[in-house]
Amino acid sequence: MALIVQPTEIEIEKASNYLKQGNLVAFPTETVYGLGADALNEEAVKKIFQYKDRPLNDPVIVHVEKYSQVQDLINLTEKESKFYKHLTQNFWPGPLTIVAKATSKVPDIITAKSGFVGIRSPSHKVAHDLLKVSQLPIAAPSANRFGHVSPTTAQHVFEDLGKYPITILDGGSTVVGIESTVMKLQEINGKIQLTFLRKGAISPENIKESIKNIPEFNDIVEINVVQRVVDLKKKEEEQKAKENENENENQNENQNENENEVSPGLHITHYAPDKETYLILNIDLKQDLKTDSNINPNINLKNYSNINSNYEKKFTFSETVLIDFKSQFLDIKDKFFAYSDLSPNGDVEESSVNLYSLLRWSETFPQTKVVILPEITQFFKNLTKNQKIPSILDALADRMFRASSGKTAFLDLHNYFVCVFSKLENLKEN
Repeated sequence: MALIVQPTEIEIEKASNYLKQGNLVAFPTETVYGLGADALNEEAVKKIFQYKDRPLNDPVIVHVEKYSQVQDLINLTEKESKFYKHLTQNFWPGPLTIVAKATSKVPDIITAKSGFVGIRSPSHKVAHDLLKVSQLPIAAPSANRFGHVSPTTAQHVFEDLGKYPITILDGGSTVVGIESTVMKLQEINGKIQLTFLRKGAISPENIKESIKNIPEFNDIVEINVVQRVVDLKKKEEEQKAKENENENENQNENQNENENEVSPGLHITHYAPDKETYLILNIDLKQDLKTDSNINPNINLKNYSNINSNYEKKFTFSETVLIDFKSQFLDIKDKFFAYSDLSPNGDVEESSVNLYSLLRWSETFPQTKVVILPEITQFFKNLTKNQKIPSILDALADRMFRASSGKTAFLDLHNYFVCVFSKLENLKEN
C-alpha cells in the first residue's frame, strides 16, 4: 500500500534509496505530481506502466537535476547542442520538456521505441532535492491512472494509486497545475526545427522572445506547432472495437512502432474525469471597448430559441456539475446539482492551477450524470491591442478539450437542460 510522507531530509534520503532499489516514488513538481522510477532501470520503469495501466506506445519524460546530466542521455549535433543549452539556460529549471535523439543508454520503454527522449529539470524544491540526493535521472509521468485527471496533491495520487507499494512525497498543491510544454528539437538541412508537441506554460512566443536578440539563432531556428485534427466519431468506433477485443498481455509488447508517440499527453481522451464531460458552446461575449479593463463576458438567456430541438440527448441541470469561468453562470448556479468556478475573476493562471482539482471534485457526486466546462478560448476572441492573451491559455484550453474528448453541448437556459447535438448546423442563433 502507498505511504504519504512529509519531504524531510530523512524522508528524501529514504525515497532516494527506495528508487535505487527499483521501487517507485511519487513526488511533486511545479506542474503535477509525477510517478518516478530510475530511468535507467528498465524493470523499475515497467512498474510505472503496470501501476498506471499505461500503454507502451506512450513515452515517459525523464527528469534531471541539471543540464550536465543530459549528456549521457541524448545525441546532439553541434547546432542542436548549442540551442539545447540555450533553452536550458533560459527555461530550466521549469515546465519545459525538450525532446531529442536518445542514446542507447536510454531504455526503449522510456522512448516508446521512437528513438527520442523528452527531458526536463523541474523547479519544485522537493523534486529538485530528490534528484540531487539520488543523482538519478528519474522517469516520471503523472502519478495517476492512465487517462484520468492528473494529480496536483499527494491525496490525488493516493486516490488513484494507493493500492501499490509507492512512497508519496507530500509537497502540497502544485503551482502551475498542468503538465509541461513538450518541444522536439532536431536539426534538419542545417536548420534547427522546434516542434511544439504538447502545450504548456512555455509558449512558442516565449521561445521567440528568448532568441530575438541572438542573430545566430534567428537565422537557423524554425518553430512549428503541431495541430491535431481529430475525427471523434472514428475515435469512438476504434475505442469500441478495442474494448471488444480479447487482448492479452503480449499485445502491448508488439505494437507497431509507427503508432508510438514522441510525446506523452496526446491522446484525444486524457486528463478526464470518470463522468461524461462536455464543453459549453453558447457563451455570448461582450467587451467594454472604452476601457482597458478585463473582458466582460455575459450570458444572453434568450439567445437560442430552438435549443430544445435537434438534440441527440439531454440532461437536466439538477443532474449536472458545472465548472464555470469568471462567474459566467453564477446567477443560475442553484439550478445545477453542484457549481464551482475555475476563477471568479477570470484569471487564466488561477484556472490552470484549479482545473484538475475541480475535475476530481466533479467526480464526487454519484447522483450526477454529466460535467460541463466552459470553452474558455471564447472569452478571449475580441481582445483590444492593449490586451494580451495569457501564455498558458492554449494549454488550459487543450486540457479542457481532452478532458471532454472534444465533445460539446449547448445549455437550454429556459428549461434548464444540457443538450448534446449530433448536427450543430441545425442550431441557429437568433
